[in-house]
Amino acid sequence: MTIENIKNNVDVVNVNGNIDLNLFVGNAFADVLNGLIRAKVTMLPNGSIHMGTVNGNINTTGF
Repeated sequence: MTIENIKNNVDVVNVNGNIDLNLFVGNAFADVLNGLIRAKVTMLPNGSIHMGTVNGNINTTGF
């Protein structure tokens, strides 16, 4: 699942597979059961980002 070039809040839940948040600006909630979360995120002032995984990794970078 890829979410790209979004300037809004995002709520993503995936069971099997990866979540990619590319060039994302906003509040984010991303959970995956079996997979990887990769994110290039700009954090908003007073914003929040929640990312969770059961079996996988989370890789984040800012831009």
